[in-house]
Amino acid sequence: MTVTSVRVWPIKNGGSLIGSAAVVLDSDGGDIAINRIRVVRRKDGGAFVALPSESYEKDGDTHYVELVRLPSRVMKEIEFQILKELGL
Repeated sequence: MTVTSVRVWPIKNGGSLIGSAAVVLDSDGGDIAINRIRVVRRKDGGAFVALPSESYEKDGDTHYVELVRLPSRVMKEIEFQILKELGL
């Protein structure tokens, strides 16, 4: 799998949410598009990329479940390209 396209939308005044993104991956079976990727500012000033997820409540706590899981090599490339596009 390789990243063939990255689109990034900076978000101002979004609190810790600083951007949104979409990527297209080329795989052996055809292209895969992933939308609604979030770019989140960490408390230490850094940033990370979060793939789409859903939240649910259980026993009064909020939990999250991933909607997409990618190999770490592909995830690192996506994060690198998205943060580069945002100038981070």
